Amino acid sequence: MPKMVKFLRQDKTVIKIESSPFIIMMRYRQLERKDREAGGILLGRMIENSSDVIIDEITVPMDCTPAVRQSGLEQSARVYGC
Repeated sequence: MPKMVKFLRQDKTVIKIESSPFIIMMRYRQLERKDREAGGILLGRMIENSSDVIIDEITVPMDCTPAVRQSGLEQSARVYGC
């Protein structure tokens, strides 16, 4: 796998994801209709004098965080204590 995976956005700016966070992200894909959502946080940086974004790290859901099929404001407004 390359050191970085690059995605070109419609506005011609680029999102670059380091390979290790990208590999982790692939474990949490929703491939089937029945697959549940699981969230984490992308940590990265914006390049000065550019609109490009680089994702360096990613957090993963905690074991006690429920994975659900729904999303939206109702779901994101909840706070889960572990």
